[in-house]
Amino acid sequence: MATTTTQKAVLATVATAATVAAAAIALKRMRRARQLGTLPITSSDVSFAQTTTTTHSQSGNTLAWTKHSLVINGVPVVVLAAEFHPWRVPDRARWEAVLRLYKSIGLNAIRIYFHWGFHSPQEGVYHWDGNRDMDYLLTLCEELGLFVIAAPGPYICSETQAGGLPTWLVAKKDVRIRHSSADYSKLYDVQYNLHCREWFQAILPIIAAHQITQKSNGSVILLQIENESFENFMGIPLGSADDMRFLAKIARDCGIDVPLFHNDGFESGSWIARDEKYKDCGKSTFGLDLYSYDKYVVFAPTSNPTNLTGNADSNTDHSKWTEWEPKTVETAMDGMEKKVRGFGGCAATGPCSLLNFKAFYGEDYTRLMYDSSFAQGVTMINYYMGYGGTNWGTLGDPDVYTSYDYSACIREFMHLSGRGQTIRVKPSKILTTQRVSVGDKVAELAFMRNFSRDKKREYVVGLGVLEYKRSFIALGAYTSDTSGVHLLFSTAPVHVRTHVLVMGGEMAFQGEVWVTRGRGDLGASVKVIKEANASVVSFKGVYGWCAIATPAARENADHVPSELLVLALPEDELYKLAPVFEESYWTEANRAGDIIKACGNDPVSVTWGAYGVQHEVKRGVFEIEWQEGEDRVFALFAAGLGPHTHFGFEPFTIEVDAGNGHPLAGFPGLFVKRRQVPGIPLSALQTHSMGQFQPWSARTVDFDSYPWTPLTMSIKDSSVPVLDTIDLGYTAGHVVYKITIPLVLSLDTRNRTIIYLNKEHVIGGHTTYALQLQRYIIPRKKLNQSGVNTLYIMVESWGLNRQAFGWNDVRNARGIRHLKIESEPVGGSYAAFLFHRRVKFELEVAGVDWGGVAATGAHGGVAVLTLGAEKQPRWFQGSLRLSVPHGVRIPLRLHVSGPATAHVWIHGVYWQSIMEMEIVSKGFELSFKVLVYDGRRLESGDVADWVGLQVKGWEMESGAGQQSGAPGKGTLFATTREG
Repeated sequence: MATTTTQKAVLATVATAATVAAAAIALKRMRRARQLGTLPITSSDVSFAQTTTTTHSQSGNTLAWTKHSLVINGVPVVVLAAEFHPWRVPDRARWEAVLRLYKSIGLNAIRIYFHWGFHSPQEGVYHWDGNRDMDYLLTLCEELGLFVIAAPGPYICSETQAGGLPTWLVAKKDVRIRHSSADYSKLYDVQYNLHCREWFQAILPIIAAHQITQKSNGSVILLQIENESFENFMGIPLGSADDMRFLAKIARDCGIDVPLFHNDGFESGSWIARDEKYKDCGKSTFGLDLYSYDKYVVFAPTSNPTNLTGNADSNTDHSKWTEWEPKTVETAMDGMEKKVRGFGGCAATGPCSLLNFKAFYGEDYTRLMYDSSFAQGVTMINYYMGYGGTNWGTLGDPDVYTSYDYSACIREFMHLSGRGQTIRVKPSKILTTQRVSVGDKVAELAFMRNFSRDKKREYVVGLGVLEYKRSFIALGAYTSDTSGVHLLFSTAPVHVRTHVLVMGGEMAFQGEVWVTRGRGDLGASVKVIKEANASVVSFKGVYGWCAIATPAARENADHVPSELLVLALPEDELYKLAPVFEESYWTEANRAGDIIKACGNDPVSVTWGAYGVQHEVKRGVFEIEWQEGEDRVFALFAAGLGPHTHFGFEPFTIEVDAGNGHPLAGFPGLFVKRRQVPGIPLSALQTHSMGQFQPWSARTVDFDSYPWTPLTMSIKDSSVPVLDTIDLGYTAGHVVYKITIPLVLSLDTRNRTIIYLNKEHVIGGHTTYALQLQRYIIPRKKLNQSGVNTLYIMVESWGLNRQAFGWNDVRNARGIRHLKIESEPVGGSYAAFLFHRRVKFELEVAGVDWGGVAATGAHGGVAVLTLGAEKQPRWFQGSLRLSVPHGVRIPLRLHVSGPATAHVWIHGVYWQSIMEMEIVSKGFELSFKVLVYDGRRLESGDVADWVGLQVKGWEMESGAGQQSGAPGKGTLFATTREG
């Protein structure tokens, strides 16, 4: 039968589609073959197995792993880590205080991004002193008992300028940064990796000296290579195998012998070590010892990836925001283990590792995501961030702000947030797979999560209540060491094994049990179910304690009763619950070490009642940080600690409890310590001035005094000047261009622009992240009709982009990107224009003569800094004398208001353009240098010619652990400390 015209068209379409599909497959295979590279370095050449023969004998430690966890000195270890960036903490004297808070919320490890650019201002130059002393930091971790996951990059992303790469490397335009090419693939660049080798040879010997395989009390347990360098992105070959090969080989050559891993951007199966016989496109693949990945689940509206496609401040209309959907979490989390194990290789045989975990939606969401991760067998998890800190200077990339608070476990002003407090209320240290523990103590864990579609509270079992979008881990099939009582299942969340639970709930036990004694409003009752050989104990109250025993134990009067002690706390007290766990690895051959070893997986102490408690067994330190209204701390101690002798605690007996009415009175082994330091009422602090500004000096910027240098012309086009500040040697801060006046010009600049005409008039200005050509018409009436008219174009760069994932944006031009002249200047061509530039303002500040000219803006606790009549940029210098009450810790912030722009230096440290930041005083006086500029006439008719400075405390929303949205609406955060 003859083929019709329509049939021929269909066949032609199918043939075309087949050809296109075949070409796409061929292109993908070609990219994959190119991606796999040619360097003669195999996975086994750099594997951990190759390092184990000699290193263990040097330190006496052993390091291994199973599919369930890391194993250190034969002991399985669950790695509970959080991110710490020392370069975002402006004073290394604060590192210990921050890391002690990490310990106080139950973390046993940190991940550190080591910032190449922070240490190397020039090629071949490295600084390791002061706030750059990484040997000191790693030693500090060892003293505090924190494992370290070291991440030296070379690329680290972390929303920092150039992703941590040094600016001198970015300026080498002939080097492909991260091997990036125009088609988003990686073309291996030998020169780039030779520079990376220089960095590794500088930093890795420092890290290597602190490995647990090299030092008896070393802290470094893992080393991360690169950062989110996808091998495949959505099925498209992307990363460079030769890059990973080279970096891994250099790491081993520099003495790194702990396991190597890479953090995949998400579960995409990147850099998995496989059997050497495995081939792809006829080539060997490459992988590292362990597989780990990042997890981004629910994004806050303002951090949604769709923002990257537009300009700044997208998705900021709060009225359009919606709640996060449980389905998003279910899709992202509930098949995670199956997917990762399905990759095979080391992903199937190693522990489930989630070493860059982000949760943006508050404390309940964070707790829920933790529980959902543990349900997927994760035993190595790193929370990003533990403490975010500050992007001081130009550390941050242009997409972020001076603050890197990150809504972290510890806020920028050192407040332990709801996230941190919720994380530390965690189950006992039982290694888990899906539901059954691994090791000597067998238990079953059920992961409870309420994602009901009707958004209502649900009753899980009996009296147990679980609210919408909340979770907990239920303990079952567990036999108590102290009583022999066998717990079948508990719908009451058990937060510290055998000791503490919260809210109402039920506990089912094997056989018959009795409630032998107790106190408070628990209302414990027992129902025996003979046919099931079980007893169900129900708790109706939320505050008190009881003892549970079998009839045989109760009737045995000749011995101490074998009881399971149950202590219940209301939610506000549980919020302050702080169990202290110590890893046996850190123990020494002394009394403290014996106590820690005897505790095993149990806590050495459990406290509640105060905002912050830090207990360090090895150093015999017990410190309490009080907030207003707190008057005592309760504690349970491991046997042998002698708390009443060492820390001023006394047993909390019925006799000690005045009035004989406290719900916890008489609980065996319970101790109490009453507050000794007096508190200062917050009502008094709320109105307390934090300091008085002293008189300021001021000087107006004189553009004519700058050392102007003619711009060179482009090599590609000799009629066009070089405008890009990266080519000019400046990567952040201000650059000023000087040009004889045309009548109309259009500018595309990054990131903020102000234009001055003849130093007398301000002509508009704009701010942009993306390509935005702004047209300026020079007003003729402002022109100088006799003589030369000059424009001073002041462009502020917010730094270099971070080259994340497959993007190649680190060299996005800064300063004037494009310049279009729409009217011919008098007496010459475009090429005859006189372009000039000057260096960044901050590089010339030290040489400024402040002149002692008194400004009139300083009065009391507020300083108003005003531009002169000519509206030129103006420098100010002054100080603030602090008056913080003695003995009270009040983190301070600098609040900047007003329509103009301010750049602030405090004690000589640059804070860039800011609205609020944490400040740390040195002594009782803060020194300031401030650059104020703008001068535009706003739509309101006002002139942007002033800023106001005020030093204030941090205000908190009640119970939320967050910064108050509006000044004066919250409670001042202040504490007193004793210990």
